Amino acid sequence: MTTDQQRTMLQHRIMRSRRWVEWQVRRATSRLRVLPDFLVIGAMKGGTTSLYDYLCRHEKVEVAFRKEVHYFDGHYTSGVQWYRANFPTHSQMQRLGPGAVTGEATPYYLYHQAAASRIAAIVPHARLIAVLRDPADRAISHYFHSVRTGMDTRPIRQAFAEEHQHVPGEEQRVLDNHYTSDRHRMWSYVARGHYAQQIEAYYQHFSRDQLLVLKSEELFADPQQAVTQVTDFLRVEPMELHNVKPLNTGSYAQSDSAEVEQVRVELREYFRPHNQRLSELLDRDFLWAT
Repeated sequence: MTTDQQRTMLQHRIMRSRRWVEWQVRRATSRLRVLPDFLVIGAMKGGTTSLYDYLCRHEKVEVAFRKEVHYFDGHYTSGVQWYRANFPTHSQMQRLGPGAVTGEATPYYLYHQAAASRIAAIVPHARLIAVLRDPADRAISHYFHSVRTGMDTRPIRQAFAEEHQHVPGEEQRVLDNHYTSDRHRMWSYVARGHYAQQIEAYYQHFSRDQLLVLKSEELFADPQQAVTQVTDFLRVEPMELHNVKPLNTGSYAQSDSAEVEQVRVELREYFRPHNQRLSELLDRDFLWAT
């Protein structure tokens, strides 16, 4: 091991130790902390990392301890004080002045069948943001992310074809507060693209004016315009963006192969009625490529 490698490992250990200490302090002071004003609820591989990064540059937006808190999909039984520990104290928010907000971004919330009701129970007045990507492109990007992280080793067609064998049963099991599922989280390539069904689940618990739905493609094409929509929605002053390179995009060598392109064509045909239903629900064009 080289000296540089040793130095890097030491720096990582120090950073982990500092984060651990900070978390213990946060847990001890959780009753002094606020709950979030907003949540970016999805979609996975839809641009949530970039959007949250842009928002956290705003002088009136205070960041969470971690971007993806996963309270409503994985840590719900840890209790609301655990959730509060992820956010700033009341005094910190007061120092930012009137209108300051804080929030988190966990893209699993949009798809998770229990998240909407749990969010409504804990933060019923929160403002929610969903960033939706062409579901065919999203599914393929999700698949290659699973391959890269070692969560899936199957060929793409097999992974998509076998999804119905694993995911539907898990959608019922995750309603149990004590149940978490890697298969539900990582192998839900196609199911996560049923956006209309997911948005309707949130409308059962939140008013329409509490949920802002954006297109990922518009966020990537014009980040300034998209962020202005979000700041208006959050009722904070507009901000001027700089250095808007998309984050957490991933790059996969096989993603443009002939087989993958054929899968993309088939997925777009499959999603056509689902996208039509979404467009009617939101009274806006979400048809994507056809």
